[in-house]
Amino acid sequence: MNFSDISSNPFWIHDLSPIIVELGPLQLRYYGILFSLTILIGFYFWYKQIIRSGRDENAAYAFLWMGVAGVVIGSRLGHVLFYEPDRFIQNPLHILYIWRGGLASHGAAIGILTALWAYSRRYNMTMTEACDRFSISVTVGATLVRIGNFFNSEIVGRASEVPWAVVFTKYDRMMGLPPTARHPSQLYEAAMAIVVFLVLFITDRKLGEDRPPGLMVGILLAGYFTLRFFVEYFKEYQALSSSFPFTMGQLLSIPFAAAGYIILIKILLKKRKKDL
Repeated sequence: MNFSDISSNPFWIHDLSPIIVELGPLQLRYYGILFSLTILIGFYFWYKQIIRSGRDENAAYAFLWMGVAGVVIGSRLGHVLFYEPDRFIQNPLHILYIWRGGLASHGAAIGILTALWAYSRRYNMTMTEACDRFSISVTVGATLVRIGNFFNSEIVGRASEVPWAVVFTKYDRMMGLPPTARHPSQLYEAAMAIVVFLVLFITDRKLGEDRPPGLMVGILLAGYFTLRFFVEYFKEYQALSSSFPFTMGQLLSIPFAAAGYIILIKILLKKRKKDL
């Protein structure tokens, strides 16, 4: 819903600059800080997992740049191919214009899986174990990146009059729209990632190395992408028309969530067979 006189409505006006400090051509942005924290905190949890497995520091550090490259390349490719294919067809170099924004979480997931596959082959680790050990780190990134999107006024929600609606003035100006109160869907996604993080963290603390192989990644895929499917109902449409029954984000979430449920069902069936 568009509001011609937003001042008469009790909504928070989001007009924050995404830039914290600007020194000539150099800019310090909220998103940059949060992305850096994603790498640091995510690596902390990965490091703890690798050391606990009996491997040394070199094995932990070896994945650092592989993971970063997987996220950046995968998320950019995913955004361009899933959400801006027309621009890519018109100008293939558009895929390199990362400074213009546009990173897709589903593409990041594919990039991370590719990096984990390469890492597991190099360090004699099963793909399942690698994914399990990286699962907590994924939720850290999902949380902080979405908070960064909130500061950037991007990936906004649909128009709404809920009491906590936000007016993203930067987005409305860029799109040539009147001031519009919207769902802060970025914060919804950050909150759901925190929920999945807590489930994974508690599971890891309780079971440790005794957990069934695949349990952590199964919880991650089933939990995160199921919640992501429902959060999409509050996000502004991207790529596909509003007349289509599902959003692109929902279509991309289905195979990830399905994979998670298949993994969890297999673990459950294996446990039941063992208990018989």
